[in-house]
Amino acid sequence: MNNQNKSKEELIKELQEQIFLLRKENNSLKAEYEKDITEQKREEEELRESEELHRNLVLRMPDGVYKSTHDGKFIEANPAMVKMLGYESKEELMDVDIKTQLYFEPTDRESPVLQEKLEGMEIYRMKKKDGSEIWVEDHGWYNVDENGEILFHEGILRDVTGRKKTEEALQLQSEIVENMQEGAILIRTGDGVIVYANPAMERISGFTNEEFVGMQISAINAPTDENPEEILRVIIDSLNTNGNWRGEVLNLRKDGTIYWCYANITAFKHTKYGNVWLSIHQDITERKKAEEALRESEKNLRKLNDEKDKFFSIIAHDLRSPFNGF
Repeated sequence: MNNQNKSKEELIKELQEQIFLLRKENNSLKAEYEKDITEQKREEEELRESEELHRNLVLRMPDGVYKSTHDGKFIEANPAMVKMLGYESKEELMDVDIKTQLYFEPTDRESPVLQEKLEGMEIYRMKKKDGSEIWVEDHGWYNVDENGEILFHEGILRDVTGRKKTEEALQLQSEIVENMQEGAILIRTGDGVIVYANPAMERISGFTNEEFVGMQISAINAPTDENPEEILRVIIDSLNTNGNWRGEVLNLRKDGTIYWCYANITAFKHTKYGNVWLSIHQDITERKKAEEALRESEKNLRKLNDEKDKFFSIIAHDLRSPFNGF
């Protein structure tokens, strides 16, 4: 219908309907806009909280966190990093040349792992401000541009100097035990099972380490006139009281022959096996044979002396006898 043919009331009604629809659409757009603004503010707040949490974690974490240029200048470092490397302040650390001041050799900073994979974990030594050595575990990665050129080095450093020294000490102890002339066996105190035997113990006994592992310690003890339970009780009492026992023991070889050992047993807590006894065995079989031979020789000598005394006594008696008639 043409607007000219519409009455005033009809035109006003249509206009009111259009105004209503426009207001409705406007309210809808306004609500959507306000929703978008609210969502944006919520996301911004979450991002701000996340960044604040990340910043606090980096500041408070005990491991060093760093960001540096490929040329060797720090861009960022947390307090733990400053303390770990022995510097007084973050500003002081920012001034160092990483390649020449934090490494004993400039080439030490070059990482084949990172060059190949752009991310990796390595353990290496660094130089502290005072020149002393520190071993670190570095979980690092490279930030690269679209052409693959390295922009930054980033990562987390953990001081593992204590762990490294412990590993080196254990390695040294292992080498000593492996190469010592005395036999060594490690025994779990809970069940008396052997968990390790060194090469010298293999040589002395004829058993291999594989055969020793899982064997009861009582299986290598030779039978004697003494009560084995009483002997074991004495040893355990000494270990519980003093942490140590020393004495001579009679053992069985794999071929069934017996041999004497001087045993030095120490109790301690092992990192893997818990409470253990370390028994060091020195083969004294030849010494015991020599002692037995000496005892037998002394016995024979005493017997000869007794016979000699008896002989001279008889002679002396016989020499006196002819004069008894006068």
